[in-house]
Amino acid sequence: MANFLQNYTNFSFSIIDHKIQINRVPNIKYLGEVLDPHLRWEIHVNYILKKVRFVSYKPHVTYGILAWGAACSSHIYNLDVFQKSILKMMFKKPKLYPTDKLYADVRMYDIRQLYFLHSITHYHKFVNTDQKIKHNHYTRYKIRNRVDDNPSTSTRDVAREVQVSRTKVWQTLREEGLYPFHVQRVQALQPDDFPARVRFCESLLHQHDNNPDFLKCIFFTDESTFTRNGVNNFRNTHVWSVENPHAVRRAHFQQIFSVNRIS
Repeated sequence: MANFLQNYTNFSFSIIDHKIQINRVPNIKYLGEVLDPHLRWEIHVNYILKKVRFVSYKPHVTYGILAWGAACSSHIYNLDVFQKSILKMMFKKPKLYPTDKLYADVRMYDIRQLYFLHSITHYHKFVNTDQKIKHNHYTRYKIRNRVDDNPSTSTRDVAREVQVSRTKVWQTLREEGLYPFHVQRVQALQPDDFPARVRFCESLLHQHDNNPDFLKCIFFTDESTFTRNGVNNFRNTHVWSVENPHAVRRAHFQQIFSVNRIS
């Protein structure tokens, strides 16, 4: 590879058909990274050093670090010195403060450690997986079919059954025009409860007609109910549909044992 790069130093060619001369340049910027012919990354590190003096530090240092993080120590020396100087200024450390103790006190990583961290994270995420996810042309159909069969299913269950990510499930459902609507909890009523509620409302209106201050004479209390129904997380309970179906779920069944505390 080194011999190839050395022979490539003075290489240039031209496109004869279109009469365009393309000459070799000392470096080129591509996708936010400055590439040099020998991939030493010294020019790219200096480019980062100029940018972090005026904008946020971490996004520019960690961008593309998997490519240039293994560069020679002498090529990333200036960036490493700049990082230590900034940390000493921020945390009011003396100029000759030990580097190892500095990073341990502020709980941060140096350039090389950041490279190792991102390398391990990348390896664990994309290489060291127990199961390779296979996608096919029926992924969209499978996702929509699962939701049509059970509109209240969770995206986690669909992703596990179809073997795709939850992001893919959300994206597919949104493209299909489906939205997650929350389920409304309502009181579980018996058939005899409806006439009783109507009679109560009629009686309350009759008392209000006779005495406009009747409601002021009622003492309202706070009530806490403890039941054996369990606690359901309705925040994550949805019904996927194009329009809001106004789905409800009965709760607080009257036949189930409960203890009321009035205060």
